[in-house]
Amino acid sequence: MQPALHNNEEVQLYDTAHGTLARWGVLINRRLKCLICMACQAIVLPAALSQHIARQHEDTKVSVDADRLASIVEKEGILKDLPEIHGTPVEYAGLETEEGFGCPSCSAVCSSLKSLANHARAEHLQSLSEKDPSIRRVHIQRFGRGVSAKGPFEVRLRAVELQSSQADYIQALRQELNTRPSLPSSEVDHRHVSPWHITTRWHSYLDGRDISKALALIAIPKEGDLLFSLVASVKLYMQAIYDTIPYTSELCRQILNTDVLTEDLNHTPFSQHQMEDTLRAYSRLVLQLLCFLLRSEADLVLPEAVSQALAGLRLSLNKEIDDATSAIHLLLLALWTQNWCSTPANPFPDPTVCFIIHTQLNRDGSLKGPKDVTGIFAKLVYNIRLVFLKECHRLSAEDPTHPSHAVAARSLRPWFTVGQESTFHSLRSLQHRASGIVISTQNEPNMKWKDGSNFTTLIYLGHEVSLDALRRCQGAIEDATRILLQDTLLFGHSFNIDIAALKDDMGNSQPGYSLFTDRINAQTLGSPDQLIDHILCTPALRHRFVIGLRDGKIIWNGVALSAWLNAYSKLDLLCLIQAEMNCGAPGRTTELTGMPRTNTKTGMLRALRIIDGHVALMRTYHKMRAAQGLDRVIPHSLNASLAATFIYKEALCRSFAELCANVLHPDNPKVKSYYQDYLFVNYDRPFVGDDISEEMKRWTGQHLGVELGIQKWRQCSTPLRRKHAGLEEMWLEDQDTVDSAQAGHSHRVDWMRYGVTERATLGLAEDYIGPFFKTSVLWHNVLHLVPGGKLLSLEASARTNYQAPAPAPATAPQAAIPAVNFGALAEEVISRLEPRLAALEQRVQATATSHEVKGMFSELKTLLQGALQPASAAPAPAPSVHQPPLPNIQEMPEHHRQHDPTEGMYYDPPASTAPPLSLPAPAAPIPMPTEQEALTALRQVLQKPDAHWSNEGQRLAVMSGLEWQKDVVVILPTGSGKSAVVATVAKLENLKITAVLCPLKSLLADWQRRLQRISFPFEVFSPSSPIITGQKPIVLVSLDATDRATWHQAVASLRPEIQLNRYVVDEAHLILTEASYREVMSHVKELRTHRAQLMLLSATIAPKSIPALRTAFSLAPGDLTRIIRASSNRPEFAFHMPNKVAPLDKTVCIN
Repeated sequence: MQPALHNNEEVQLYDTAHGTLARWGVLINRRLKCLICMACQAIVLPAALSQHIARQHEDTKVSVDADRLASIVEKEGILKDLPEIHGTPVEYAGLETEEGFGCPSCSAVCSSLKSLANHARAEHLQSLSEKDPSIRRVHIQRFGRGVSAKGPFEVRLRAVELQSSQADYIQALRQELNTRPSLPSSEVDHRHVSPWHITTRWHSYLDGRDISKALALIAIPKEGDLLFSLVASVKLYMQAIYDTIPYTSELCRQILNTDVLTEDLNHTPFSQHQMEDTLRAYSRLVLQLLCFLLRSEADLVLPEAVSQALAGLRLSLNKEIDDATSAIHLLLLALWTQNWCSTPANPFPDPTVCFIIHTQLNRDGSLKGPKDVTGIFAKLVYNIRLVFLKECHRLSAEDPTHPSHAVAARSLRPWFTVGQESTFHSLRSLQHRASGIVISTQNEPNMKWKDGSNFTTLIYLGHEVSLDALRRCQGAIEDATRILLQDTLLFGHSFNIDIAALKDDMGNSQPGYSLFTDRINAQTLGSPDQLIDHILCTPALRHRFVIGLRDGKIIWNGVALSAWLNAYSKLDLLCLIQAEMNCGAPGRTTELTGMPRTNTKTGMLRALRIIDGHVALMRTYHKMRAAQGLDRVIPHSLNASLAATFIYKEALCRSFAELCANVLHPDNPKVKSYYQDYLFVNYDRPFVGDDISEEMKRWTGQHLGVELGIQKWRQCSTPLRRKHAGLEEMWLEDQDTVDSAQAGHSHRVDWMRYGVTERATLGLAEDYIGPFFKTSVLWHNVLHLVPGGKLLSLEASARTNYQAPAPAPATAPQAAIPAVNFGALAEEVISRLEPRLAALEQRVQATATSHEVKGMFSELKTLLQGALQPASAAPAPAPSVHQPPLPNIQEMPEHHRQHDPTEGMYYDPPASTAPPLSLPAPAAPIPMPTEQEALTALRQVLQKPDAHWSNEGQRLAVMSGLEWQKDVVVILPTGSGKSAVVATVAKLENLKITAVLCPLKSLLADWQRRLQRISFPFEVFSPSSPIITGQKPIVLVSLDATDRATWHQAVASLRPEIQLNRYVVDEAHLILTEASYREVMSHVKELRTHRAQLMLLSATIAPKSIPALRTAFSLAPGDLTRIIRASSNRPEFAFHMPNKVAPLDKTVCIN
């Protein structure tokens, strides 16, 4: 049955007077001049009518008279090919009208969302979600289902059913009235033209041009197009130049990146992009430019050189791809080395500028604004520099007058600097104008506050976005995060971490450092493998994750590991969207997804830190890096629950995630590096912005009723934050404070050059860190999340424990001033002064002759001791110091002593006089490790499970070092384990540092080799890098370096939790033997500027040299220095006397 015709359709559809076409089942559409099959609702070409009826309507038994059909076609002017559709016409009668989807970036329409997504990916290099609100809902028609040459097109529905010929007239009249007359640009009122178009005059370029043809000139060629081979050629050409950037001299790249023709170069060299796929967008622009030149050559006034290069490119399209890339370079070089001067006849002579105008055309003939063109300018400027980079390489390789890249670049400078009529100058000038207009122009309003909501509800995109809904959304995300962490990833097991006890060394920039590798936090965090241990020790989990053992190695269940790792990635994603949505102002997701987990070897610092009680994400703004060579650091405080989640995720889950990645991707080192370097990992790759955006849409769509991706979240969250969590505006650059103004410099110079603290590593002035955190905390409170800055446990940080902040009191009560304990203060001063005084006394006693000078020290000591006693009080008894008894060397089992190479070991007898000075004891003595614990540590150090003390002296030296009550001199033969003594003692001491002082460079290198051989952690102090991180238990330093101020400054700059409690001097006898010609040897007595133990190591110190050794090192007198020695005989030495030989001939000797 044929569809019934409405009256207005009868106007468009008609038959011949004899009704011939109706008998064949077709009518003529007056507007399309085509035959319409009424049953199929599709166009049928005259040549295909008989075949169409035979195939599609075989049961009708209708036959077509070919001659009659030809006569009708000729008389009625029926088209023999499919018609062209322009614009958006009113729907055509006879064709089926259905709902479709319009592309947000062009006029294309599709019948399904899947087809539209494929179109966006192929034509615009965009990823289009089916739920993207920018997709247009349209009505479409098509010429027919079986017609492959034409796709669907957009149409407008007839608003009313026109009932009469008068209505047809009115409709036609309205269409004519709505058609805007095409006036010359000179006759357009300038008050109706935007400032941007006034300054560019681009609208005058379009006078008399067909818009659809103008857009077709810059269309990307498709397969089958004559220019399609250009796609691969441009890609190869651009990639080849791009790959040469790292291998170009830095001076050449600095010249290329300098806009002005002066000798002052931009010290930031021309470089590659941050993201690997960015070049694709830049190459696409070059491809469009070349297509524009080839398609519009007849309309352009081109110099001879450009015309010849263009002809060469046209000829190369049918040749090898290398020929095409060479032709592309010659054309671009010719194009961008011309003086393009405007004339009355040709006001737009530069083809590159003309091309840019075409890119700014909308399909309705209007021009885009300045914000849409700044990116085009930036890309073309970069491309111009790329072309001249290739020319620099070519000239330096082929032209002897250009021996280097830099010489070639200097010869080409006029073409990529401003100040000369050139394409580069035009683009840079237009770019600056466009940017200035964009920055100074406020965007049009795109949302409003709901009346009566007290600024708690916004109307955005036709939906209400309220604070209450936003709080529910964030609460739901937090709940899901905690369940995923505790139940899925940690298997419901309670791992307790005292988050409040964690420390972070803000000034530490050593590669690999983070708060999770800080030795201060080792006891708080526990073993990084405790989750793996829990899995292996829990039968149900072991059965789930482990298949069995093979050759002593665990065979893991890959399916279970993959499921766990996928859940870990989901946790990372939830952490990402919370960091984006509830930690203050959202940033660029490029920086968020690429955050480093630890300090990198290439100079980037870790993203997660603890600062003033805040667990903070240090987001780094990279956008201006290419232009300025700098990054901006932007701190965000995490709310308490998210902060605890981060701590547990990194401390407990990260190690098992690395194991999973290593098992699942054994041959992919890049995946392994992701889990070592990135704070967030999406299973086997880094996250990208689309991952975050889609997850945000899922949660906001569910709880807010509107899907908000990254860009839309930034739009609608900004007024809510501004109204409810805003601070007074602060300038972050070039803003003076009163204090800095008084000093005569800017605030930036003030914080970067004067009084620099450890917070300077944040890249932000100290007084700005607080406001950043305060802004985050205000937003936490607005969302009813437990705010950051409290370092709460995982349980205490839950949103159910949120309490609104109490209002600040009108007048804060004055804090009570604590009483000062002057006695304790004086005792502390004396304890710090006494070691220095003792060293100075010994130097004076050795050199001074005046009894008056020598007597000054005893008087000064008496004065200092008296300063501790109140005038009316009796002297207080000296505090008792617990000194654990020395281990009894006779208790060593006999089988450990039978091969002792140090038989005959003895102690020096204690002095008979009471010592005048003693090493002050720690305020709170720490239990000394037992001998068995020391032996266990020795085995771990030597990596020998069955190792024993090599001799009595080694055991005694270890226990004396751990006792930490006396200086120790260890005189043991070579090979008896003195270095193991140092490593064992250092291993057993928590948060302590042992400094090993080496009098010789060769000795320093030898210590490094020994410690590396046993994989013992250490660091080396160097005056060129004068920092002691405190992260390693041993620091190696040359003796000469300790005589410099940099060493003492580094020791004084140690964190309060870290103590340098021991100086070890290896080959200590050199202090005596080399003192006559090495001045530093006479200064070793001044080493001990604070409470520390001295341990001297040697194999060759005779008993008679001990007094000189005591003086040289200012050792604690009497029995406060323990001397552990073996016989000084060296049995390994042998003397070989030569046999008697005949005297040499006298003549030979003289010669």
